[in-house]
Amino acid sequence: MENTTIQKKKPKKKKLWIALTIVFSVLAVLIASCFLYLSIYAKADETCDVALKSDEEVKVTEEKDGYFFDGPSKENLILFYPGAKVETKAYAPLLRRIASTSADVRLFEMPFHMAFFGKNKAEEVRKDNTYSHYYMAGHSLGAAMAGDFVGDHLDEYDGLIFFAGYPTKDLHHKGFSLLNIYGSDDGHTSMLQKNPEYRPDDYTEVVIEGGNHAQFGNYGIQSGDGKATITREEQQKQTADAVASYLKIHSALIDK
Repeated sequence: MENTTIQKKKPKKKKLWIALTIVFSVLAVLIASCFLYLSIYAKADETCDVALKSDEEVKVTEEKDGYFFDGPSKENLILFYPGAKVETKAYAPLLRRIASTSADVRLFEMPFHMAFFGKNKAEEVRKDNTYSHYYMAGHSLGAAMAGDFVGDHLDEYDGLIFFAGYPTKDLHHKGFSLLNIYGSDDGHTSMLQKNPEYRPDDYTEVVIEGGNHAQFGNYGIQSGDGKATITREEQQKQTADAVASYLKIHSALIDK
């Protein structure tokens, strides 16, 4: 009888090991696929290294989790989250332009180049009270995550700047403003109109004629995007001008 019992148990153990092997194999494939997906990202072009060099106008410092663009402004600081799967320094040319005219800028390096995994990175930096006015900003997914973060910290910020983004949380708050900048030829224009009910009362929209989604950064062409009819340099110049105008108006209103 003992031999019979032992023989009956063996097939059950074999089936269990087969099932466990299949489960672990599937998990291994999923994990490997996930890491492969996250390891592929759009690389910054050669102009970005030039934009990261300091000069008399803007001092650029590499931080442990990003870059700091220190320009002539002593009043405004913008905390910027990059777009999904884009090399961080791809935004150096645009942010350097902004730093040279209207605000110092802190550019954050995100885990796996996805702001989703680092949306609270601005929290520690904001504890520095050196500046009079603080603004969150971001591009694409970075814009959405910047909005998600600031939606829980509306008392601590004066405004939010979207580069091809849309709000994911209610931003109605006294004294809080939103600047939304996007290109007329963005391939995701309909998405950029999502959740209009979340926009604060103080809302400004700037549409750059001939601009598209990818040209806020220097990382090449983006899948699904529209074709821009202006240069990347022109789109970024108009963007920096729009940011400067917005900050000038809203910072003055706050200081009244």
